[in-house]
Amino acid sequence: MEHSVDDKATVVQSPDWGNLLQDIILQVFQYLPLLDRAHASQVCRSWNQVFHMPDLWRCFDLFTA
Repeated sequence: MEHSVDDKATVVQSPDWGNLLQDIILQVFQYLPLLDRAHASQVCRSWNQVFHMPDLWRCFDLFTA
């Protein structure tokens, strides 16, 4: 039984979440409760920078956090 290797094999790589635009990450973070934001901010430097952006904290409901 012979197996041939296709030279044109496509390697699918997962997206690099650290390369998302900060505006997009900011919008996603706005939907997260406080604890989830804190955990997400530990994913990478870019996400941590978004966590510390003042725009993220302008409208935050402490009662539902």
